[in-house]
Amino acid sequence: MKKLLFAATLLAGASLWVGNVSGHGGTYRGPGDTVPPGSGGGGGGTPTGPSTGGPGTGGPSTGGPSTGGPVTGGPGRGGPSGGSATTGRGGDTGGADLDVWSFWWEFNKDRYLNLKQSLASGVVTTGESDFFLGQGQREGAKDSIRPDASQIKDTIVPALKEALRTESSPDILTGAMIALAKIGDPASSSESPPQESEFATIIRGFLTSGSQEVRETAAVALGILAHPSQIDLLIARMQDEKPGRDAMGSTTVDQRTRAFAAYGLALVGSRLGADDDANRVKIVEALASVLNADREALPDISVAAMIAMGLVQLESVPIEGDMPKKVEIPKTREEQIVFALEYLDSDKPYMVRAHAPTAVGRLLTGIPAPAGGSKGTNIRNYAVDKMLPAITKSGSQQEIRGSVALAMGLIGNRSDSKVDKEIRDALIDAAKDATQQTKNFALIALGKIGARMDTANGDSGFAVVEKHLLTQLGSAKGNQEDFAGLAIGVLGHALQESNNQALPRSLYNALAEKLRGAKNENNVGAFSIAAGMTQEEGFRATLLKLLDETAGDEPRGYVAVALGMARVNEAKERIQKIVKESEYRPDLLKQAAIALGLLGDREIVPDLLKMLADSKGLAAQASITSALGFIGDRRSVEPLVDMLKNESLTDLARGFAAVALGIVADKEDLPWNSKIGEDLNYRASTSTLNDQGGTGILNIL
Repeated sequence: MKKLLFAATLLAGASLWVGNVSGHGGTYRGPGDTVPPGSGGGGGGTPTGPSTGGPGTGGPSTGGPSTGGPVTGGPGRGGPSGGSATTGRGGDTGGADLDVWSFWWEFNKDRYLNLKQSLASGVVTTGESDFFLGQGQREGAKDSIRPDASQIKDTIVPALKEALRTESSPDILTGAMIALAKIGDPASSSESPPQESEFATIIRGFLTSGSQEVRETAAVALGILAHPSQIDLLIARMQDEKPGRDAMGSTTVDQRTRAFAAYGLALVGSRLGADDDANRVKIVEALASVLNADREALPDISVAAMIAMGLVQLESVPIEGDMPKKVEIPKTREEQIVFALEYLDSDKPYMVRAHAPTAVGRLLTGIPAPAGGSKGTNIRNYAVDKMLPAITKSGSQQEIRGSVALAMGLIGNRSDSKVDKEIRDALIDAAKDATQQTKNFALIALGKIGARMDTANGDSGFAVVEKHLLTQLGSAKGNQEDFAGLAIGVLGHALQESNNQALPRSLYNALAEKLRGAKNENNVGAFSIAAGMTQEEGFRATLLKLLDETAGDEPRGYVAVALGMARVNEAKERIQKIVKESEYRPDLLKQAAIALGLLGDREIVPDLLKMLADSKGLAAQASITSALGFIGDRRSVEPLVDMLKNESLTDLARGFAAVALGIVADKEDLPWNSKIGEDLNYRASTSTLNDQGGTGILNIL
């Protein structure tokens, strides 16, 4: 499993570093050969333990994704070329520059790419919508590229189940479990969701495996499956209670598995129907009990619980009168917000508290902002009042300051209300005296705010945001300049998505000038991605020119992705050529394949299948398999199934086939863990969240 996780992280793309390799595939969400944030947490250090298997034993790999050569490294290995990260407290970067724009992009790109939506043709096919519905595929809209329900049911699922029944290799077992969980249960009865879970029964059988890697993956897979029948087991596992121990066949549940159980509860709770508040309340009560306990030595579990708190939204019930002074166990969404704010203001480990602002921002989504209300009289204004000072407060840890800036991007809008003006002012002031990371996050937040209207309270904020972004793009240097460009891309994408509105001419002209004059690799990548996000036709000629003239694999890959996002069909043949020539350049191959997927290209699939059949190298197998999975053509299903069943191939290669099948047939439009990673402060990382060894929850494909 670890070997496959190491290579499979190659599939994550040009800016994704490859961690340990395992059957579920691994990605490192960081640029190039750099190492992401230290995987420790404040107030107690990083949890370790011999029973976890897990990361922590890694050293550097020889070569790396940017070299394009073969990857070496066996189980337990996997660091970036040139060195390994130092684990420790959150701000320890291990030599990586966390201010680089591509860190933000890799955590947040899924919503902007949305490959499945890009591939969908809107063709409606009858007679195929009665299998994967309750926990699976959407009814109605089908596409002509991706596998349909019958192909999933009759070809992919049986192959995965057979592998789980007959194989013993961790590489194959872990890949097949994660793939099966992504696909989701068939609707076995008229009840929605079905009350019994065949897939959960299969996966639970591996919780007592003699391999820690297989046991841990089974725990993660139950969360990805997101079936309500597993809530009680996941709670017991997270809280280290008897049912969880019994299921694991152990006298205790290890710390990593407990953290993964919390993330599993987040995944289940986020998919529960609107009429299932009882299960959401049950999950939130369990999460609160973990956060209320003294867990200073276990930051992974508490971080997972806080992130989960923001993703499991209870029913909104406005608080009348004064805000409660203390909330032990939230029963409403407003009480969840107060709970998270109390935690933020506590003396708990800062690495956990740093995830409270994002939880608050997510929980406030959908709660309407009151018109003209004064601060402190409603939950939105109350939350802003409690959090906003941290952005420029010198005594706050940079992790908390950055998280608050990101949260304001979820909360604020461009209205004339007092609280929204205060949000914009604080984010603009961050450009003067905040930490560099906070300055960067503040720009992204302003990009989001600039596209969010609140017509009941005026609309003067857009001009303020526009002016600041223009100023920063024109005067800022280095990483801050790149983030100013990204913020314009975020704004342009949101305007296009919400009301098909074009990017204002002033912002377009400024970004176009920067794109034409981009010299270093960071500028080329950042401004290209920003241009692609806006989908403005005027950027096309410059992007095509950059595709031909850019030499480095990483920036050229980003240019290709930008062309895909902008739907520049003239680039298709050039990008096909890049894919065919990049068998041993996995960074470039993966990004080029994403671009072709965005362009709806199917012609490259036979070439990729031939490349895969002829390939012998680990890096090549990883990148080609990933490309097939992300393009998602149904013609790749049979060859991938044959590959999974072919005993003459290595276990690693067969594990990759399972990984690709899971990507092709995923029940969700966006990758399952994108809901965890989006708007996350990646500086506040733990080993079970985003790990240098590629075994965190965000590293699993």
